[in-house]
Amino acid sequence: MSYKSLYVSYSASDVFRVSKSDVIWSYAAQFFNVATGILVLPLLLRLLSTDEIAFYYIIMNIGTLVNLFDFGFSAQFSRNFAYVFSGAQEVQSEGISENVGKSINYKLLKTLIHTASSVYGIISLIVMIIMLSLGTLYVYKVTNCFTLVNKSLQIWILYTVSIFFNIYYMYLGPLVTGRGMIKLSQQAVVLQRLSY
Repeated sequence: MSYKSLYVSYSASDVFRVSKSDVIWSYAAQFFNVATGILVLPLLLRLLSTDEIAFYYIIMNIGTLVNLFDFGFSAQFSRNFAYVFSGAQEVQSEGISENVGKSINYKLLKTLIHTASSVYGIISLIVMIIMLSLGTLYVYKVTNCFTLVNKSLQIWILYTVSIFFNIYYMYLGPLVTGRGMIKLSQQAVVLQRLSY
C-alpha cells in the first residue's frame, strides 16, 4: 500500500479538527488505562501465588520504566507529522517552516516515517539488549535462580520480546495522531488495554 493511498481523501485543513467523538474516545482510553489495573487485581489475587504476584509486579514495573526510553520522541514526531500533513514542505530543527504548500509532500512524509521507525527500531534494540542482559540477571536473582516462579525465564523472555515490539511500533501512534485521527488512536489504546 502506498503512502498516497492512505491519505488521498484528506485535505490539509482536516488535520486539526477535533470532534466530540475524539474527545469521548480519549476519555474512554484514559478510563481503560486506569480500570485495567483495577479489574485485573482481583484475578491476580485469586489465581496467582504470592511469588507469582511479586514476579508480575516486578516485570510490570520494569515495563513502566522502559517507557521512559521514549525520551519525548513521540511528541516531536507527532508535531512533525502534523506539519507534514498540514502541507509543510520541509521540517526544521527549530521553529516552523514558512514553506507550506496546499498538498502533502509524500516524499517528506515517507522520509519522516522511515526516520521515526529507525529511531524506535534502535531504541527497541537497545532496550531488548539491556533487558536480556541486566534484566535477566535481576530476574535470576529475585526469582532465586528462576525457581520461585514456574517458567519464569520463559515468561521473562516472552515479556522482553513483547516490549521490543511495543517500542518498535511506537511510531505509529504519533503518525496517526499527527494525521489528526485522534479517535482511531484512542480506539487502539482501548483495544490494547482490553486485550491486556
